[in-house]
Amino acid sequence: MNERMDVRYGPYRLVAASYKGDFQAVAYLGRQETLRVSGQSLVEAMADLQVRIEANRAAMLAARGDGEPSPEEYRTALEGYRRLVSPDALTMLHQHASLPDHRSTISELARSCRLDADAAHKAYTQLARLVGDALTFRPVDKSVSRDRALLSLCTIDPGEHDNQWVLRRGVVAALNAPLQIQ
Repeated sequence: MNERMDVRYGPYRLVAASYKGDFQAVAYLGRQETLRVSGQSLVEAMADLQVRIEANRAAMLAARGDGEPSPEEYRTALEGYRRLVSPDALTMLHQHASLPDHRSTISELARSCRLDADAAHKAYTQLARLVGDALTFRPVDKSVSRDRALLSLCTIDPGEHDNQWVLRRGVVAALNAPLQIQ
């Protein structure tokens, strides 16, 4: 008889199953497999997977010299959520990265992608929130009220009339890496 466990663990979906006496647990970020372990039982495999996730997360946070995620971390998070977010959000992200100074307002990005401003803002924020959760990266800027989720992808440059969002260097590097996020 096949057994199975399926639980949420932070930004991950953990699935443990047995097949022909082999017990395995797998962590998924979005739809991308990020970690796989084996154990003597379903419970042991699931517990080992959670321990390894926490160890990987601690190592990832310790490796951040400046506190900001690396391009590799961004690439992994973007790839994991690529199929779960709006294609409009990914289009805006690529448009944002293609600008010479990587600086734009959400309204400008919406117009350049021919989207409604509110829908564009919601889609871009959802992408940023998922990436921020996956990377355990939630910077706080008290001058930004409702757009705090966007800080995981961008920094803010208060302009004369409209806030300019500047895409973080790690995001730009992740998008320009040889294996591009599409």
